[in-house]
Amino acid sequence: MVDKLILKISKDKDAWEREVGALHKLPKVIPCKRRIILTYDEQQIIEDEYGKIEVIPCWKWLIDYYNNVPVVNSPFR
Repeated sequence: MVDKLILKISKDKDAWEREVGALHKLPKVIPCKRRIILTYDEQQIIEDEYGKIEVIPCWKWLIDYYNNVPVVNSPFR
């Protein structure tokens, strides 16, 4: 599995179909554990033949990321 993050930020409504389409095609090219679209306030799960695409508000993803990434000698933990 590839442990990489691909991030694109856009307020363009046309970008939605393009980004979802790209994430539908991604597992054919690169094995991935998790496919995520970060949004301002939308949240949903999109199912396809490769599993799910998570649509998550950015603030929620940041909290989850912060709580699950081990940080050594952090003054904030």
